[in-house]
Amino acid sequence: GALGFVKTSATESSIVYTLAPTDATSFAPKASITLGSELTFNIYVPTNGNLTALTLNGKNIDLSTLTEEDGYYLVSEALGAKEAAKTLTLVATLTVDGKVMRGTFTFSIPAYAEKVISDTEISATEKTLVKDVLSYIRAAYAYFGTEDDAAMAKIDALLGENYDETSAPVMNGSAEKPTLGITAVTYNLTAKPAVRFYIANDADASAYRFKVAGKSVLAQEGTDANGRYLEITLYAYQMAQTVEYTVNGETDTCDLKCYYEWSKTQNNEKLVTLVERFAKYCESALAYHGSVID
Repeated sequence: GALGFVKTSATESSIVYTLAPTDATSFAPKASITLGSELTFNIYVPTNGNLTALTLNGKNIDLSTLTEEDGYYLVSEALGAKEAAKTLTLVATLTVDGKVMRGTFTFSIPAYAEKVISDTEISATEKTLVKDVLSYIRAAYAYFGTEDDAAMAKIDALLGENYDETSAPVMNGSAEKPTLGITAVTYNLTAKPAVRFYIANDADASAYRFKVAGKSVLAQEGTDANGRYLEITLYAYQMAQTVEYTVNGETDTCDLKCYYEWSKTQNNEKLVTLVERFAKYCESALAYHGSVID
């Protein structure tokens, strides 16, 4: 039958290739990142009649639940910033003419960013964005205490010395804390970044309306140790913009800068750095979003 070479192992001095059916050698997943309220790594798996099994980080994927689009299945993994540098391992099993073959593919945001940064066809705006994604992840690992020396060394090498100092956020928004109809506001930067507006226990949640850049955004009601809140989750580029909210006909605004000013009062340099790098990441996402729309 038709055969081709596929790389099966490598050392510093040699690479080993094995002959395999072309259905296997041409099997090449692709990747992208979605910059939503959390970082989402997307893996595009080629549709192939010989594909019999898929696992991602050891978990089986039910092939019957996948939908095909443009010749690929989409498999996505949502990553909070404090774990976003980890390696994702995809194992695909193909059965061709009775022969069972498994291919292992590894992905990570640092590896993805490395390819973007080194690609001469990619714009400076996009390269800045992926660098700021890496910078934000590095700050989150430091703040939340996530240990991964190899991943952090990779990020340090990609960003070079003094990246954070030479690439500071602008944060043009207001530092004033909003007070209309709320008791407090915070930017929750855990697994899924969001803006939380705390309201009184007897407040009418249905009276609140939220907008970013003139577009309405939905709020989810909830409670935590600090009380009752309305939470909005946004894309990264929206986080860099002013949130406008209306209560019973009156309007107030909220910007990330007010949270940044609060962070500087907490005597925690890692928190300040986290907010700074999150702000710069969001600003770069806004610049990239604008370049794509234009």
